[in-house]
Amino acid sequence: MHPRVRTIAAGFVILGLVLFEGCDVEEKFIFPLAEVSETPRNYGLSFEDVYFKTEDGVTLNGWFVAYPGASTTLLWFHGNGGNIGHRSEHLKLLHDKLKIHIFIFDYRGYGKSAGKPSEEGTYKDGVAALEHLRSRRDVEPKDSSCLGNPSARRWRRKSP
Repeated sequence: MHPRVRTIAAGFVILGLVLFEGCDVEEKFIFPLAEVSETPRNYGLSFEDVYFKTEDGVTLNGWFVAYPGASTTLLWFHGNGGNIGHRSEHLKLLHDKLKIHIFIFDYRGYGKSAGKPSEEGTYKDGVAALEHLRSRRDVEPKDSSCLGNPSARRWRRKSP
C-alpha cells in the first residue's frame, strides 16, 4: 500500500475512534430539536394538536390534519432530524395532492414530545401512534398507510 494511502486510512480510523469512543451510537445519528418553528397553520391548514401516551408512559405530540370526505389516513414517521414543524410545508403538499387525512407525530425527545430518543423507544412510539389512530372515530384502521424513513419500515415489520 502506498504510504500516502496508508496515512489517509489511518487518519480515518483515528477519526472514527475519536467520534465513537465512549458515545452511544444513537447520540451520533439522532438529531431531535425541541422548538417547533412552524405548524400546518403557516400553510393554511387546520389541524388538531394531539397528545397521546406510549405503553411506557411517555407523552407524545402529533398533528392530525383532516381532509374533508377522505377515507384514507397516512401515518407519517418523519426522519431522524428536526421535528414535525420542519415537515409543515410537505404536509401541505401531501394533503393537497393526495386528498387524505395525515397524522404526523414526534418521537420521544423531539418537538413537544417528552422523553429521550432511542431505537427501542421509537418502536413504542410507532405503536402508540397507530393505537391513537385506531381509537379515532374519523379514521378507518383498514384504510391507513405508513410513510417514513427506514425506521418506519422496521417498525412496521415489528408492529402487532
